Amino acid sequence: MAETIRRSKLAFLKFLAKLISFALALFGVLSSCYENGMVAYGPPTDLEVFGRVYSAEDSSHVNGIQIQLSSPDLSTVYNTTLSNADRGYWLFMNTSPPWPDSILVTATDIDGEENGSFAQKDTLILPDIDEDYQSFEVDFILDSIEEDK
Repeated sequence: MAETIRRSKLAFLKFLAKLISFALALFGVLSSCYENGMVAYGPPTDLEVFGRVYSAEDSSHVNGIQIQLSSPDLSTVYNTTLSNADRGYWLFMNTSPPWPDSILVTATDIDGEENGSFAQKDTLILPDIDEDYQSFEVDFILDSIEEDK
């Protein structure tokens, strides 16, 4: 009789341990895969471009410059931002792999005389189309435009 009670307690404890481990595993998976309103599975799939914008005249930081990621023929714009208060910028592609074979990064002065007038500059980056995560640092050194008054 004592042996039967001991076996039933052991069976109940095994069942309880399995139930708790299942609940914890389910909670862990559900809580770790939810990020910023989207479920995130697997390795990151981002292509990021970041950098700073400088004046060629005195190497000072330039604020208010529009940075744009686009196709080389400008038919598709992937993302756009302004250089921020730290005079830097950070952009992510709004598409998923496979990446285009080339991406045009353009710096354009859109605020007129507010932070000085600067000529547009661009560069072409060539991502590896098979890589899921890629990061490119692109700094721009912009030439001033002299206004005739």
